[in-house]
Amino acid sequence: MKVEAAEQSAGKVRVNVQISSEEFEEALKKGLPPFLAAMGLRISEKTDYDVALKTLADDDSDEELNRVKLDCAVSYLMPRAVEQSGFSPVCNPAIVGSERNEDGSVSFGIEIHPKPEIELSDYTPVTVTVSHPTVTEEEIDQRIDAMAALGAVTQPDIITGKPKKVPAIIDDRWVQKNVNGCNSVAQLRESLREAGMKHKQQELERLVVAKATVQFAERLTAPILDETIEAVTDNMVGELVNQLAQQGLTLQDYVVQRKITIDAMRDDARKQAVANLRQGAVLDAIFRHEGMELTDEDIEQAMGVIAPGIEKQATESFKNNGFMFTVNETAQRMRATQWLLDNTKVEYED
Repeated sequence: MKVEAAEQSAGKVRVNVQISSEEFEEALKKGLPPFLAAMGLRISEKTDYDVALKTLADDDSDEELNRVKLDCAVSYLMPRAVEQSGFSPVCNPAIVGSERNEDGSVSFGIEIHPKPEIELSDYTPVTVTVSHPTVTEEEIDQRIDAMAALGAVTQPDIITGKPKKVPAIIDDRWVQKNVNGCNSVAQLRESLREAGMKHKQQELERLVVAKATVQFAERLTAPILDETIEAVTDNMVGELVNQLAQQGLTLQDYVVQRKITIDAMRDDARKQAVANLRQGAVLDAIFRHEGMELTDEDIEQAMGVIAPGIEKQATESFKNNGFMFTVNETAQRMRATQWLLDNTKVEYED
């Protein structure tokens, strides 16, 4: 597969891809199962792929069947071509101008909006102010009330005789029967306190990272291009539309339910896109500036976040499908986030 950058403009690059007829046939063979599955078709070892593909065609002509086959092969090759191009996209790349040539080879283009590479003017530590994490008695009471509601039993009403839900009585006996590792309400409360504190410590770390990132983002030596922001915003809105469609809803249904306008929804998406891009630019700049290099352990930790419990299988899947560049990005930003935490002084309000 031959991949080369052909055109570059503000916030966008077009990559041209050329594959031989043999590579096309191989891509078609490997790409058919996931392509058909993504289209909602059930496949098995007995599946006649030509018959299945014809269900996706607009008509019964050979020309239309070949078009669907081309779409299948190109969809399979696209992430591999992106990885080979060396560009890291900030949103989903778009396939443009695919065609089968007379000699059986295939040509297609990919439009990529690359991650912005912007340096920081200063990498000295920053200071953030936060509140001490605490777990109050009221919060523990709320958790116990929730457990009581979850353990509710149906009993007849004393007056009406109609069935009603009665919350469980959380006493030592109930705890011994229903909570592993606890023999009393006192132990349960302490366990909830420890779990709550662990959760709040994690929340605190995320808050420190967010506040520190905002300060480091002020040191970016160039702005994020509007074209990049709009591309990411479009991508976010598009993904929302797809999610809604799976639920049988439209974007109009979504905004009506939330009592907002489509313009307001898009403005919110744009603000989130800007925040995400600035945070990513900061972490990427730190990774480059510190001369960090990824290790196998970094990749394993990233996969633990991306696919917890199935890291090895997921890693093979990412490699086979050409999406390791997304794993590498996660691993790089995790390393940079740790540097950010190490170089942020935390002061407490109380």
